[in-house]
Parts: sequence; structure tokens; C-alpha cells
Amino acid sequence: EEEAMSVNGVGAGVIAEACAKAEIPILQVSTDYVFDGFITTPGEYGPEDQVSPLSAYGRTKLEGERRVAKANPAHWIVRTQWLYGCHGKNFVETMLSLAESNEEVSVVGDQEGSPTLTHDLAMTLWKIVLRQPSFGTYHARNSGSCSWHEFAVEVFRLAGVQMCVHPTKTASLGRPAPRPARSVLECSKLQDALGLTMASWEDALARYLSLRSDGGGTVSGGES
Repeated sequence: EEEAMSVNGVGAGVIAEACAKAEIPILQVSTDYVFDGFITTPGEYGPEDQVSPLSAYGRTKLEGERRVAKANPAHWIVRTQWLYGCHGKNFVETMLSLAESNEEVSVVGDQEGSPTLTHDLAMTLWKIVLRQPSFGTYHARNSGSCSWHEFAVEVFRLAGVQMCVHPTKTASLGRPAPRPARSVLECSKLQDALGLTMASWEDALARYLSLRSDGGGTVSGGES
């Protein structure tokens, strides 16, 4: 946690201080993990809702938010969640990799969030920089929500892969870092500020898988 704090907390504050000295705004990307996830369905966390992180990741990212806000009044803090995209490891690629040697998988069904395509998030962040809405904290993610189990089922369906997907409980995994059970982010503040709604997670996933099957290129769409 000390190392994570040096990057997510202290490091973010240092950058914010440098931006303030240069008299330029800063955009800090944060996470749904600043919330504890105890909100019940169909509830969603708004930007001003009380934070209560469960893990070292959540605590250090929250410290980064606080240091950024303190160091530079000209800031946009944008929380997002459940990211996947064309570079690096992600949940979608993990599922499709498992399908190469398995006929069934078990996926957590008691965590709910909004899968978010990095392309769509990047386009939204770029619009924030260009249009410069009021400074403060915003939420951005592909619209709609699901469990990891439901996400996996849709991955295999859209990819045309026959796979038996069993729902399992988070507790059965025995992971040391706790994760919020339901951390769906409420995005109306950003929608009102920019006049746009990010595409549904199903649409984003379909575009990602289409790009993947084509072997590269540019992901199109992402908002309305």
C-alpha cells in the first residue's frame, strides 16, 4: 500500500502542484473503488456521494483525488470503472483465452458495475479537455450495468463461442483485496455538462470484438 500511495496519492498531488504553478488545469482519472459498494440495486453512486474505500487501491486513489483538489482548484476528477481496451490484459481477453482450453468457466455473479471501453472513455475525457466544463468531480462509464457473470456471457455470445458460464460468489475466490459489490456510477452531471451519453456497454463490447476480429483498426462510435 505504501508503494501504491506514492504513485496514486503523492504522485498525483505532485503533478497537480506542477499544473497549478503553470496555471493549467489537470484531469485526474479515478475509480469506483473509492466507494464501498454497499448500495442496493438499482442504486448508483453520484459524484458527491460519500466515499468509503475498502481496499488499498481505493484508499490511495481517493488520496490522489484529495491531493489533486487541494493542490489545483482547476481540476476535473473523473471516476470510471471496469475498463477494457485494445492494449494490455483485460477481462474480455481473459475470457476468450480461457475458451481455448475450457468448455466451462466460473465467473463472479455478485459484483455489479459498468464495463467501460477505454476508447469511449478516452473520447469523453478529450471532450472534457476541449469543452472545459465546470471544475469538479464527474463520473464517466458506458451506460447500463451488469455482473461479471453477465458480462462474460455476453462476451461469449457476441464472439460466437460455445461456453458454459457458471455464476460464483466473490467469497469463493479467496482474494485478499475486497471489491465493492455494487459500484455503478451515476453520470448525469457529466451528461448535462457535455450534452452526451456514452454508448451502452453492450454496444461498446460489440465494437471491441468486431475490431478484434478484424485484427486492428479504429474503434468507432461511443456516444450519442
